[in-house]
Amino acid sequence: MSARLRLGRQLDAGPGSHVHAVDGNRVLKLFHPGVPVAAVQQEFGNQVRAVGMGLPVPEALSVLRFQDRYGFLMQAVDGGNLLHRLRDPASVAPAGRLLADIQQGINACPGVGFPSYRQMLSGMLARCRQENPLAAEQLDARFERLAEGDRLCHGDLHPGNVLVSGAEHWVLDWCDARRG
Repeated sequence: MSARLRLGRQLDAGPGSHVHAVDGNRVLKLFHPGVPVAAVQQEFGNQVRAVGMGLPVPEALSVLRFQDRYGFLMQAVDGGNLLHRLRDPASVAPAGRLLADIQQGINACPGVGFPSYRQMLSGMLARCRQENPLAAEQLDARFERLAEGDRLCHGDLHPGNVLVSGAEHWVLDWCDARRG
């Protein structure tokens, strides 16, 4: 799992990771120090499953340790993120349609092998009970009516998580993907 890589330029950064070029065919999503390997493996596995369903997702190649951090190698894809295109007002409606089409395509897939949204929400509700019992009481009744669901949900689909090049697009950041 340990790797000797030469990191190229930083291509993107998010709240929990940076993406660096490695070579012409691969990039490394390198998580910040302290992000547990289990979280990296979870996102890696989610991405592998999404690729296996035929979704437009860069191929996830391997989890590795780089210095004191964990990350995973994935296929490099060309394109800019959809968020940057929104600077042009004429692109807002087409971008919205693209996001809606992507969401529909993801939700059409069975969520087999993905963690449960209901289970994740149950944990969040337990924490809410400790911090705000009144709000938790109001949410409990709604939560009990919430069906388990069996569809794939990305969990964080927004223009910054979609790369676009011409007519092609790729969906990134599968850490919050769930079945629900």
